[in-house]
Amino acid sequence: MISTPGRQAAVTLIKEAVNAGARRRRACAELGLSLRTFERWTEGGELHSDRRPGAVRREPANKLTAEERTAVLQCVSEPRFASLPPTQIVPRLADEGSYIASESSLYRILREKDLLASAVLERSGDAIRFNPELLALAAHYRFEPRPVAIARGNEKGRVERAIRYIRDAFFAARPFRDLKDLNTQADAWCETVALDRRLPGDPTLSVREAFGKERALLLALPENPYPAIERVAVKGGKA
Repeated sequence: MISTPGRQAAVTLIKEAVNAGARRRRACAELGLSLRTFERWTEGGELHSDRRPGAVRREPANKLTAEERTAVLQCVSEPRFASLPPTQIVPRLADEGSYIASESSLYRILREKDLLASAVLERSGDAIRFNPELLALAAHYRFEPRPVAIARGNEKGRVERAIRYIRDAFFAARPFRDLKDLNTQADAWCETVALDRRLPGDPTLSVREAFGKERALLLALPENPYPAIERVAVKGGKA
């Protein structure tokens, strides 16, 4: 679909070419348009914008009902599916002889509800039901998960700026032989360049100096790391 300004520019170019002696059909073809399209755009001597956005369209025959969408949300919120993407949920349901919706429908519903990330299973306003695995991780490392509000991308700014800094200052155009070499370079970079830069928001301090002041206030890490292993439920039959 070509915007109205784009149509105006194309019509102007075609008219200029015609006034210079070119055939209208040939001038249209040079811009990738048919003569019929040009005539439709300029019918009645004035430029017409695209009328399709305002057209009344029938609902797709396979559109999920409100009850079916609710069933989808209830299904993907089950503990066994809470950490799985639709590409794994749908096949597992099929193995059980069940079908609730296609993978694309599941993705669309989860995206609309801002539930694609497995950290949040369900939310209604400020009421949030977290993935039990996330709560276990938070309890192990003693932190509180605080998800941003739906459709409030500005609230993610601090995290995304930190990611952009690492991407641009460390990863950009950096050669490495293998993952071990990359990790070695990352450790060295974190202990030098990243710590010695000026602290965002307070240029009188370096990140190293600010971290030194905060270190005494931080909780010590647990002696054992969190058991981040993948668990897959399977069914066993007779041998």
